[in-house]
Amino acid sequence: MHQTAFKFKNKKVAKTNVKLFIELGDLMLYAARNKTTVKRVFIGKASPKLVREGEKHGLDFKDAKVYVDSSALQHSFKKHGVNSIMAKNGALPLCPFDLMFLPDLIQTGRIIEVNKNGFLIEKTNTGVIGGIFCTMRVSNRKGKRIFLVSMYNSKKKGS
Repeated sequence: MHQTAFKFKNKKVAKTNVKLFIELGDLMLYAARNKTTVKRVFIGKASPKLVREGEKHGLDFKDAKVYVDSSALQHSFKKHGVNSIMAKNGALPLCPFDLMFLPDLIQTGRIIEVNKNGFLIEKTNTGVIGGIFCTMRVSNRKGKRIFLVSMYNSKKKGS
């Protein structure tokens, strides 16, 4: 049985979030082993806020499902993790705990940029120094799906 330090008022939400955190942790371990097959975890449906944000930028997220896969985590930690070139150049490294902000980021984040490859979501009040950014892409194959492409911290060390 897994224990958590998080406290939730709604027990149904608590069980769902703990299960999701365990699945994200398992996915992170799977990605760290450099497996070639891609494994996905369903984060949830696009929140009403994300749907509204998408409409402002001309994107239709109604009934869209949000996923994260092992290849996106491999990319994020390889390019933005502790031993990455970005961290050596002064950027705050992405740590495994930052991955646990992903469900909240999808629910309450703000779209700040849209381009042909996808869109960028920002969440600055996460309680960490700086903010966490996610690059997401939309796939209309087999229904509307939103996939994580990359994740990184926005601030430099010492700022």
